[in-house]
Amino acid sequence: MEKRPIGEKDMGAGMPDISRIDIKELKAGSFPGPDDRDLRISITEAAYGSVKEHAAEDTAVEICGVLVGEVLKDEKGPFLLITAAIRGENAATQAGQVTFTQEAWSHILETKDAAYPELRIVGWYHSHPAFGIFISSQDQFIQTTLFSQPWQVAFVVDPVSGDEGFFVWHEGALAKVGRYWVDGLSRSPAGHAAPGPTVVKKVEELLAAVPRSAPDTPLPLYFIASLLLFGLLCLGVYLSVRSANAGMLASVDRLIRAIAWAGDAPGASGADYRLLYEVSRRMMQDPLVASLKIQAGQENKRIWCRGEVSTLAQKERVARIIKSVPGVESVDLAGLSVTHLYNVVEGDTLEKVALRVYGDDRQWERIYRANADRVKDPKKISPPLTLRIPE
Repeated sequence: MEKRPIGEKDMGAGMPDISRIDIKELKAGSFPGPDDRDLRISITEAAYGSVKEHAAEDTAVEICGVLVGEVLKDEKGPFLLITAAIRGENAATQAGQVTFTQEAWSHILETKDAAYPELRIVGWYHSHPAFGIFISSQDQFIQTTLFSQPWQVAFVVDPVSGDEGFFVWHEGALAKVGRYWVDGLSRSPAGHAAPGPTVVKKVEELLAAVPRSAPDTPLPLYFIASLLLFGLLCLGVYLSVRSANAGMLASVDRLIRAIAWAGDAPGASGADYRLLYEVSRRMMQDPLVASLKIQAGQENKRIWCRGEVSTLAQKERVARIIKSVPGVESVDLAGLSVTHLYNVVEGDTLEKVALRVYGDDRQWERIYRANADRVKDPKKISPPLTLRIPE
């Protein structure tokens, strides 16, 4: 795990805010230009280019990674110097959403410790292809969960339009900064007007109109086609007016997930369809569950799952996530079997496996003892290898 950096305050139950940065122990530095904002941001050309290149590689999905650098100070206060970007390899990428998986986070920490041991993770970056620059509810969740220190920022880029912008903490929410510096040159993010509320209202009405269907009965093809066509219409409206806000994008996000779950997880019912969406969203956000191959469905207010997990602890974690969703009345996990097995993937270590199946990397010795006949060196495991996972 990453060490607690010097210069950070104990946030406690308070909301993250850049005004709460403790500068007493920060190293002195020199900011590359005149700027008197609360938190000034400077990024090197190399780091900036890495982010832009990553975002442009696939404009069909969102991508993500972290920003590495230092928190420094001068006579005007604290500022960030971002010197590198680390890609979120193996992140869960979709058309309207991106999530850091456990594999992605493990890769990030390993890369940072090996290449940038003296630097900090000062924030993250992600793309919004053709959606513009804003912070969605999913982005806010990631920032709050993984980047909650008052000096950690978010960098959002739109590789289609070329728009970009940094966001910093203000009273527990993320606010876009008016200016930042790239290798000593000042840049300002592009701004867009607010969107029409009619589009948001129509998308909400569409989602509420999803018809009831029994378990294992997929939604009609004509309805899926209607969802897709309406989504394309919304995207066309957006591209024509070049505007977006969190409400519109959150609705489009839900539309995209609705189409996906209609094909992959049948059994949603009527006006409660968004209940299944919320369950899937929370499971996607949980680093110990997101990588599991689980299919979920809904019948009235009952959520069912089928698939495989390695331990009873994972199954119980899935149950807790589902039960935490308001409106869920019952959970059926009869179709979710516990195998007590784990198929090793490239880059795995016993500590990573223990973290994934138990939620505690210190339990790696239990796995090693159960597999002493097939694992000679506990520090070296590689596919193809199936591990026994004891409870």
